[in-house]
Amino acid sequence: MQELLLIEVILIITTGINFSRHIIDSHVDDQLQLAFSASNTGSVYSIGLKSNGQIVFMSSNCRKLFSMDPDAGDVNIEQLLRLTPEQTERLLSENNQHHLYEYSQTDDTMLNILWHKGPRSGDVILLIGTDVTEGTQLRHRLQTANNRLEDLLRHSGDIVMVLDSQYQITELFDNQKILFQQRASHFIHKGIDELVFSDDARKILVDTLDTACLSGRNAEAQFKYLRENKTLWFNFRVSTMFNQKGHLEEIVCIFRNISQQKEEEFKKEKRARQIELYNKILVKLSSTNIDSFGTYEEACREICKLAAHALGISGVSIWEYDGEALHQNHLFQMQANRRPTADPLPETLYPVYFSTIKNGLSIVADDANNHPHTREFSASYFKTFDVQSSLDVPIRANGQLVAVICCEQVGHIKKWSHEDESFVRMLGDILSIIREQHLRRETQTALDRTKLLKQRSMEMAELGIWEIQLSNGLTYWSDVMCKIFELPADYETHAEALFEFILSDEKRIHIQHQYLRLVELGKPFDEEFQIQTFENHIHWVRCMAQAEFENGTCMRTFGVIQQIDARMQQHQQLIQVAQTFQSLSRSIDDVMWLFNLKSEQFEFVSESCIKLLDANRKIFIRIRNNGNNTFILPIVIR
Repeated sequence: MQELLLIEVILIITTGINFSRHIIDSHVDDQLQLAFSASNTGSVYSIGLKSNGQIVFMSSNCRKLFSMDPDAGDVNIEQLLRLTPEQTERLLSENNQHHLYEYSQTDDTMLNILWHKGPRSGDVILLIGTDVTEGTQLRHRLQTANNRLEDLLRHSGDIVMVLDSQYQITELFDNQKILFQQRASHFIHKGIDELVFSDDARKILVDTLDTACLSGRNAEAQFKYLRENKTLWFNFRVSTMFNQKGHLEEIVCIFRNISQQKEEEFKKEKRARQIELYNKILVKLSSTNIDSFGTYEEACREICKLAAHALGISGVSIWEYDGEALHQNHLFQMQANRRPTADPLPETLYPVYFSTIKNGLSIVADDANNHPHTREFSASYFKTFDVQSSLDVPIRANGQLVAVICCEQVGHIKKWSHEDESFVRMLGDILSIIREQHLRRETQTALDRTKLLKQRSMEMAELGIWEIQLSNGLTYWSDVMCKIFELPADYETHAEALFEFILSDEKRIHIQHQYLRLVELGKPFDEEFQIQTFENHIHWVRCMAQAEFENGTCMRTFGVIQQIDARMQQHQQLIQVAQTFQSLSRSIDDVMWLFNLKSEQFEFVSESCIKLLDANRKIFIRIRNNGNNTFILPIVIR
């Protein structure tokens, strides 16, 4: 705009000059000097000179520019403008060309004057100078900015393409030949549809150009370009430029290589999908009833299968640790029947690996053959099965290693992510819980089986079982127990029920005291007493009780009760027989004794026998076998 304004000023001055030419006559020197000294002030300078280069006059601002004294003598144009003869000849030639010269001012600033030959009157030639310093500086700044822009484009790798309104290429900047593999000049004046792009990419470019041209706004899109079997991604940005009449003049297109950015985006999207898959699997496993897995072995196989598919690897296996070696008990492979079960891995042969895994640390080995914790297997296990990458996670119970989940990639190296490790570690935690539940279930099943066998054996022996949980007061009486006490089906047992059925008050107090000692001190007891059943029948029973403690506190008491009416009846009969026998022995003088062959002890010796054999001497037995008869004779040793 500044240059246009200057040109308009020059045209006005030129018109004034042409209008005033009729004034110039034989006194042209004084009149021209006066006219141009008055009119050409500011940024327009005028000099009158003869054809030989001798200056006739100059405007006042021109004198000031060159610091000319008004009384100075004749000055030649070559001296004033510091021109060579050739430059002077070109300046005064008839072709009226413009010549730009730079002058230094007193304040060390530079002034740019554009000189050209003006109208001629007689032998006087008028030189008109225009101050184009600002325009020159502006062009210089624009050129500098343009050079910087080109330098930035060169280093940024961006590709710039300029099109005309017909989508013909007028300029192309692709020094690195990233997108266009040939020289830029090869594509000049070619249409956008002639570029070597796929149909999809070409359609994206044309649609984006149409959008920008129709809307008058910037538009951008992304497309991919296959080059040397490698997919490159570019961002395509379009800016349109219109003239003052609103007609489209140029279209500037910038291509930016975003392949690395796209690769990162794809990695993030893949990572997000992988995390979502891991979460779904873990939520499903965590919310699944353990019984639905079946046995522990079936649960291991299912988890190995899920892990292999989720990680996208060759195989997953579970190795059980027996304290000396790892044994491969479960293996899932993406390719069925690819390899047999591996041999055990002794701890003595792989000390570094076992030291790490027993400390509860996962081993994430992208390059398993060179990883410090797994390279012990390079010459054996890895070589046999072509394992290149491994991810091993320990399974622990009660702080001890019990198993290891091994994830393996064969044939090529796999880069394990943090999410991969976390996923496998959570699978290990879930498997540890399943393992503990199955072990607990097996233990409980064995206990239930033992308890059932014990209960049945007690039922056959007519032993009643009772149990009292002191923490919650729950009481259990077996069927035999209820049968002994003749309880109805709806009878609710309680902690004090046993004492309520004891017949004797004295015995009840004694049993309660014994039970208190059992709870406080853990002293078991074995007592015989009579009970009065729910049906008011009297029976003799034998009660044996024990206690179970945790951290010094009694948690439960339990025991058995056996009805002993028959034994007590036999015992009473024996007492009566013994009393009768002793009464008879006292009333007769016969020598009598009763000897138990099993215990080899005298169970009864009559008073007459004692008197006869002398009680102060020891009695020995000599047993004689005579055929089927056995003789027992007392021997007196004096």
